[in-house]
Formats: sequence, C-alpha cells, structure tokens
Amino acid sequence: MTRARHVLLVSLLAGLLLSTGCTNTSADEYVSRGKSLMAAGKTLDAIVEFRNAILVDSRHGQAHYLLAQAYEKNHDYGKAAQNYVTAGELLPSDVDAQIKSASMLIIGGQFDLARQVAERALRRAPRNVIVQVLHANAMAGLKRSGSALAAIQKAIALDPTRGETYTELAMMQLASGSPERAEENLRKAVEAMPNSAHAHLTLASFFWAQGRMPEAEAELKRSVEVEPNNFIGSRALATFYLGSNRADEAERHLQSIATSTQNPEARLALADYYITLGRNPEASQLLEQLAKVEALFGDARSRLAAITYTAGRYAEAHTIIEETLRRQPRHSRALLTRAQFLLVERKTDDAISQLKAAVAADERSLPAHFALGTAYAANQQPELAAQQFNEILKIEPQSIPARMELARLYLALGRHDVAQSYAEQVFERRPQSLDASFLLAQTHAAKGEASRAAELLKPFLDEAGERPDLLAFVGALSLAQGEPDLARQFFQRGLKADPDSMDPLEGLVAMEIRTGNADAARITAEQALAKRPNDSRLLTLASRAYAAAGDSARAESSLKKALAADPTNTVAYDMLGQLYSGQQKLAEALRQYDDIIRLDPRSVTANTMSAFLLQAMGRKADARKRYERALELDPRAAVAAGNLAWLLAENNDNLDVALQLAQVAKEGLPEQPDVNDTLAWIYYRKDLPDMALPAVRLAIEKDPNNAVYQHHLGLIFLKTGDIDLAKNALEKALALNPSFDGATEAREALALLN
Repeated sequence: MTRARHVLLVSLLAGLLLSTGCTNTSADEYVSRGKSLMAAGKTLDAIVEFRNAILVDSRHGQAHYLLAQAYEKNHDYGKAAQNYVTAGELLPSDVDAQIKSASMLIIGGQFDLARQVAERALRRAPRNVIVQVLHANAMAGLKRSGSALAAIQKAIALDPTRGETYTELAMMQLASGSPERAEENLRKAVEAMPNSAHAHLTLASFFWAQGRMPEAEAELKRSVEVEPNNFIGSRALATFYLGSNRADEAERHLQSIATSTQNPEARLALADYYITLGRNPEASQLLEQLAKVEALFGDARSRLAAITYTAGRYAEAHTIIEETLRRQPRHSRALLTRAQFLLVERKTDDAISQLKAAVAADERSLPAHFALGTAYAANQQPELAAQQFNEILKIEPQSIPARMELARLYLALGRHDVAQSYAEQVFERRPQSLDASFLLAQTHAAKGEASRAAELLKPFLDEAGERPDLLAFVGALSLAQGEPDLARQFFQRGLKADPDSMDPLEGLVAMEIRTGNADAARITAEQALAKRPNDSRLLTLASRAYAAAGDSARAESSLKKALAADPTNTVAYDMLGQLYSGQQKLAEALRQYDDIIRLDPRSVTANTMSAFLLQAMGRKADARKRYERALELDPRAAVAAGNLAWLLAENNDNLDVALQLAQVAKEGLPEQPDVNDTLAWIYYRKDLPDMALPAVRLAIEKDPNNAVYQHHLGLIFLKTGDIDLAKNALEKALALNPSFDGATEAREALALLN
C-alpha cells in the first residue's frame, strides 16, 4: 500500500470512529465537559467540547454562548462574535445573551440588527441599564441622535450612580458637537467612580484633545494613583510626558511600572520608549528577553526586525521577520512589519497583499487598517483607502488620524465639501491644534475662500517659524487676497526657516513674476541655484524667471540642464516645447536632438525630447517610433511611457498596451496631472468610467484650470449617468478656454444635454 493511500485510509477510519463516538454522547454532556475544562483553564480543549455539542445539536443556545466565551478568552474575537449573535437568537429570554449579541453587532457596525436585539432584551428587562445603553449606541449608529440621547438619559435615571453611563452620554454629546455638555458628564462620571482609572483616563483624553495640558496631566496622574497597576493609564501618562518633552519623567515612570508589576506589556512599552528615542541597543536587549515569552514572541521579534532594518541590515531584518511568521503565520504585527519593509522597497502590490493578511489576522488592528489605507492612497486607489479609514472609525469612532486622512483623500479627489466636513470634525475636537487648523484652511482655500483660510491660521503665525510649508501657504493666501508685500514677508520667513525648502521659494519667484518684478525673480532663483546647481526643480524655476525677463536663450539652456539632471521632469519638457513652439523653432530644435542621438544613440532624454517635438509638429507616427525607442533603452522611462500611452489612447489604438504604458508612467510620476489624465482617458475609452473618475480628479486637483481635464471629466460623468455634473464640467471647460483642443466636441455634448 502506498503512503498516500495509507494516510487516506487512516483518515477515513478516524472519521468513522469519531462519528460513531458522537452518537453516544449528548450535547449536554459535551457542554458539561467543556465547562469543567474552562474552569481548569484548558480553553482550547473546552472549545473542542463545545463545538462537539453544536455538532450534535446545532440549536443548543448555551453551547454557542459558552463557545463564544471560550473564543473570546482565546482572543479569537471574530468567532466569538459569530457565536454570541447565534446564542442571542437561540436564547431570546436570556438577557445576558442578548447583551453580548447586541454588543458584537454594534462593534461590527450592524446597528439595525443591534437595535432589534436590544429592543428584544428591553421587553424582558426594561430597567436594565446596560441594555438601555446598548439601545442608545445602536440608535446613535443609525444616526438617530434624538432617540439615542433619550435612551441614554433614561439609563441614567434608572441608575444615577453608574459612571459608565455618563461617559456614554458624553461621547454622544461630543460627537454631536456639544463639548461643554460632554465635559459636564465626564466630570459626573469621575464623581460617580472616583476610583476608576478608566473614568479619569476618559476625562484626561478630553482635556488632552482640547489642548488643556495641565488638566489632562492631573487626570492622568489620578488614574495611575487609583489603579497603580493599570497598564493603560501608566502608558498614557508616559506618552503624555514624551509629548511634553519630559523624556526623563516618562522613562522613570515606565521603568517603575515595568519593575513593580513585572507586566510583560509594561516591559514592551519600555522597549517602545527606547526605540522612540533611538536607544536601539537598550531596546534590542529588552526585546530579546521578551521574545522568550510566548505571548510576546511575535510583537518582540517584529520590533527587533524593524530596528535591524532601520540600521541598514536589510537581509538580516527580512530573515528575522520570516522566521517569526513561520512560527506565527497569522501574527498581525509581524505581517504589518513585513509589509512596511516592502513599501520601503517600492514593492507596493506585495506590501498591500501583506497588509490585507494583517487586517484579516486581526480585524480590529488600527495600525494594520491605517497602513493599508495609506498604501492604497499612495497606490492611487482612493476608494479602497477610504474604506480602510472608515473601518478605523467603526472600531474607534473618535479617531482623529482617520478623519484627517479622509479629509486629505477627498481634498486630493477634488471633493472639497466632503473633505471640509471631515476637517471640521477634526477641528471641533482639536481647535487648538495647528495641524487641524491647517487642514481645514486647505479645504477653504480649495473652495476659493482665502480670507476664511487665512483667519483660521492667524493664531498660529507667531509659532510657525519652523513650518516653511505653512508659511508658503499663508503667503499664497495673501497673494490671492491682493497683498503682495505681505505675501513676500511670509515667503521670506519660510526660506529663513528652511533655505532649501521649495514651497516658499517657488511662491516667492511666482509672486515676483506676477507683480512684474522679473529681475527680482531671476536673482532669487539664481541665489538658490548657486547652492544646488544641478537641482532639476531649481533649474526649471530659474527658467521661468529667465522667460519672464525675456531671456529665451538662458531659459532654453536652463531647461536643457534640468532635463539632463532629471529626465522625468515633465514640467521642463512641457516648458521647452512651449518655448520652441512660441519661437517657431521646432524643426531647428529637432535637428539639435537628432545630432545628439547620432553622438549618443542610447540617450533616453534625447529620444524622448525628439519624440515630443515630432508630436508637436503633428508627425505622430514618427513620434511614436521615437517614444518606443526610448522605452527600448529604458522600459521604466515614465515620460516616454506616458506620452506614448496618450498617442495610443487618442487614436483609440491598442488600449491594453496604452493602459500598461500609462501605469508605468503613473508609477514613475504619480503626482503628474498629465499622467493621471492619460490614465483616466484610457479607462474612459475602455468603458470603465468608475475607474477613470479618481484619476481625472487627481489631475484636476493639480491643475484645476486645465480645460482639457475638465472636458474629460464631463465626458466621464456622461458615461456614469451624472448629467448635471457632466454639464457643469463641460461648461467650465469652455469657460476656461473656448478654443481648446476638444472644444467642438464639448459644445456638441452640451447641445445634446440641453
């Protein structure tokens, strides 16, 4: 008998024996055995017995309930939730089962089912405070705020001494924009539970979010005093000290809690502290010890791998994380760490695959959801990114980082009202935060509300000395409001804060050109260029200044140098093409690049530029050959790939190849509006308008006054059936430029719509 057939026979015999045995044991007997095993601390064995009970009787409510408790104790929350919900259905008169079922449904975002379960429990126990609170949470999830507040107030009336209910009420009031009333109820919670670390921590978090640091510190200290061994409170206080630049106090506190409690989690927190401060040898020594504790093996080894990777020992870091995952293949932190390595190595698709696995391994892991959302956003998949940040809000409804990322996502997509809604939610919770105010100001500026944006940032300008991005933004706002002298001050402050920052420098040069001071623009650009003579972006900026001063020769020379320094600089290509076109020098320029190719046939830049010129001259077939030659020399040549993709899409020719080329261009030039517009146009040609929309919106975000992009947006909306949005975009395209390439098609489309 072969080994394979022997194994099969043994498996069949084992199954037969098991099935025979099951018929001799009742479900109640399995439940009784499981209870005994649970009492003895043998959770895994108990799970087997409870599952056997369910195999015998699938409608045994108590077996499902006890199995759920066992899964919960074993940290398998997904299976726990499933069995709690089933137990709630099978045990309609068991209030405890209904409470657990409703709780799990709320956590899973199934608010209507949770409401039904809570109402079923209320019929059995109308005076049960916890049931009232669950009903309130379900109603809040359904956006029925009036009913939710009424239910929570009824719960308080039933038991005014229960502090947790005041906390629930405060959270609802905070979410509905009533911070004063929320604070009042959080204080009542502390009064009702003066020895509860959780109550003090919640109030501390409220003060912390509002920037009321002395009050936050007092409550954090109180939480540690009332429960000295409460690890969460201790870690929160240490984090507070770190954020307040009081590292010594944080270290003393973490060392004390780690030594006094011998809590492994506390020792892990101390290792994190060392990592935060860059004290990696101390962190590594502690983590090596913690890796010997089975429950902390994955967490400790993941951190060790990250430290090793940061030190530049990449192969060793990969080895550590691979060994960790061989032992614990579903460890969320280890999967997340491996994904972070892959993201650094620009292996985005592999990283996203690992992050999906990390989320599947722990559906409530906020870091995994956040990292996956960030990876999707970087990979130009905004809808998938938004899903992940919304998952975070289901798990942690008060999450500020998730709301900020959603605001940034929708801002980049051009959905300014949605972005502003999320930014306002952040601002309501952190009105004293510079980052919250800056984000909200950006949404106002995107809607053309420069004065409101400037007003939001005014309180922070004295402390903005080290934020060149903020100073450049305020300078641009001042320029938009017709105050060039004030704008100049902000741009110069930004350069003083960081002389190498491009934001204030570009703002200053653009302002000087706009106000007719071309010489000043030139001098500013040349001063920066003297420090970094081979910086492609600076060379392009200098070319703008030269062109504004009427010095075409130096503008051309500067653009050529910019392309030599960075062959992917699409702005330089475009400017050089416009320069040649304006001077009627396309043929002469082409001869120059042909000469370069004869001397250096492998020059990707020369082949790309000559193709660009041929395209501008209307010789598209010749241009296509030159782009193909550039891609033979360098298959990742982003500019050549993007332009060739456009040529193919424009002629509706070989769209699958065009899409591949556009994706190559997108990988190399993810922020370039022309590349995003090309990608959108290919999706449009392939009848995939839902995929085209995010790409064209990214193009418009970068260049909102481009008539071609608006035209494409209008045609894409036509395919999605959004008639009003299509009309708006087409009308905007014609208003921006009545004679753009495509204006006739836009007018025909509008005539049909009207």
